[in-house]
Amino acid sequence: MLQAKQVEEGYKKLLELKDRSIKENALVQSHLKWLKAVNDLRLAEGLLKISTDQKIKEALGYPDDTTFFDWVVVCSYYSIFHATQALLGIKRVKIIKRLHHATLIAFAKHFIINNELAEELFLIYEDAEAKAAELLDIFEEEKGKRGLFQYHRLSRQNLKPAEKSIDNAKLFLQAIQEILKKKNII
Repeated sequence: MLQAKQVEEGYKKLLELKDRSIKENALVQSHLKWLKAVNDLRLAEGLLKISTDQKIKEALGYPDDTTFFDWVVVCSYYSIFHATQALLGIKRVKIIKRLHHATLIAFAKHFIINNELAEELFLIYEDAEAKAAELLDIFEEEKGKRGLFQYHRLSRQNLKPAEKSIDNAKLFLQAIQEILKKKNII
C-alpha cells in the first residue's frame, strides 16, 4: 500500500510538473465519470458471459475456444478508474496527464491518508478505515493486473483473475456509489 510520505511527495510532484498532471479547483463531470464506471463494469460482465457461455459464442459465430478474460480484467479496472475520477470530482480534482498514476496518487491523497474516505464510509461499513484501505489496495491491484493482462498475457487461461477483477470492481463501485449518492452526484 502507498505510504503517506510517498503520496504527498508524488502528489506535489504531479502538481508541479510543467505539463501538470493534476488540476485542482477544476470542473469535473462526476456524474459522467460515474456512468462510464458503471458501463465499464457492465462490459466486463458481458465479456465474461461471452467467454464462458458456449451458446452465446455459437450465436456470435465465435470459435469455442474464444475468451476475453484479459479484457474482463481491463474493463473491470477501468470501472474502478472512472469511479475514482468521479469521486475526485467531489474535491474538484481533475486528472489531465499520466492518468492512471495521477488518479491513484490523487485518490490516496484526498481520501486515504487523511481518512476522509473512512469518514465517508463510517455510516455504511462497520470498520470504515479498513474498508478505505481495502479500496486503495483494490485500485493498486487492479491497476497492476490491467497492465499485465492487457499487454503480457493471453486470454484463455485467466478465468479466475477475471472473476476476481469483476468482484473487486463491484465492491469498489458499491462503496463509491454510496458516497456519490450521499453527495447528490448520482
